[in-house]
Order: sequence, then structure tokens, then C-alpha cells
Amino acid sequence: MKVCPTCQLKYPDDKSRCFVDGAELAPMPDERIGQLIGGRYLIEAPLGEGGMAIVYRARHTLVDRPVAVKMMAKHLASDPSLRERFRREAKNAQTLAHPNIVEIVDTGEAEDGSAYLVMELLEGISLGGLLEKGPLPPGQVAEIALQVARGLARAHDFQVIHRDLKPDNIFIAKGRDGRPLVK
Repeated sequence: MKVCPTCQLKYPDDKSRCFVDGAELAPMPDERIGQLIGGRYLIEAPLGEGGMAIVYRARHTLVDRPVAVKMMAKHLASDPSLRERFRREAKNAQTLAHPNIVEIVDTGEAEDGSAYLVMELLEGISLGGLLEKGPLPPGQVAEIALQVARGLARAHDFQVIHRDLKPDNIFIAKGRDGRPLVK
């Protein structure tokens, strides 16, 4: 979303000038930066955005630990069925303890009604980002595929189906042993 710095009208990201005064549009500042969510998660910076949510880097203020907070998009928070779907995703993910599945540590609802879930903060690169760098060696492809399959098999053990499996939703992090860990 963009905003006109002169008249404050909001525009979609594909627009470049305000139709009222011709001013060049600027990215809209994210009002969640600096907010305290759930009384303990300080939102620090955006990490990524999808169709339903924005993921932020945050800090658990009580234990001074970095986390990722996935916040449901504000414009969707008023839709009860979408809020319920988001909550169901969080609840399902919390039941799945597996090295190849992102750990969900908390869930809740922000003051504006937006549902959120708190996850372990991963350092690394998405599979989509890795693929942009060029073709991967067959051994690396096999290792990534094996870890993805292990995570999916665990989810399927609980009748949880990943509804948006794509390279941008597969993350290559560094495991405790220093080897790549697929989430």
C-alpha cells in the first residue's frame, strides 16, 4: 500500500502518483512497528508478506528472545471465517512437533482483532530465494526433498494438509549441527 504525502490518500502498490495533486506516492509506514502485541511481543521489522498475513521480526520482551510473529492482515480481521481459518492453522501447527516444521510457541488476538501466531525465528533463506541463485546440485535437491517429505508426513499423521506448499514457503535454516535444516 502507498500513500500520498500531501493529501494522505491511500493507493495500491502499482500506482506511482496521486491523482488529486500529482505528488509521488510513498510506501505507507507500517504502524505495527514498535507495537507491543499480546503484552509481550515487541514488533521490530517486517520479514515477509503473503495473501493473509504479514510476518514480523519481534522480540519476546519477558525473556529477551527474538521470535517471528505472523499477524493476520488487518483488512481480513473482520471476516469471521478467515479469522477462524487462521486460528485453525495456528492450532494445527502447535500440535506438530517435528524438526522440519516451524515451531509455534504462542497464539492470540491483537487489540485490533487481528489474530496472530508466534513462531521460532529462522535465519536462512527460502527455497525460492535459493532457486533464484541458480540450479541446485542433485544431492542438495534430494536432501531438501527428503526433509520436506518428512515434515509433510508428520503433518499428515495428524490429518493436517499444507494448503500453500511452494518454494517461498519452504525455508532453509541452519541446524544446530551446522547442516541445512529444511522447515
